[in-house]
Amino acid sequence: MTVVGEVYRVSPELESVLDGIEQIVPGEESEYFKREVPVTTADGVVECLLYEINPAHVVGREPIGHGDWILFHSA
Repeated sequence: MTVVGEVYRVSPELESVLDGIEQIVPGEESEYFKREVPVTTADGVVECLLYEINPAHVVGREPIGHGDWILFHSA
């Protein structure tokens, strides 16, 4: 799978802020689930946090086949 995006180094404090923005809460009701994934960059592979939408929140929605949300949203 290919996803178009950017990689940032974040502090634990900023990670907590991001968790709030993405409404990360314990259990299946969370809007997003957070996990670490290997990401290939121009500088090699790095472990990154991924905020992945809870599948229950996108039932019936169109998948973004090309992986670029900004391109998809502006079409």
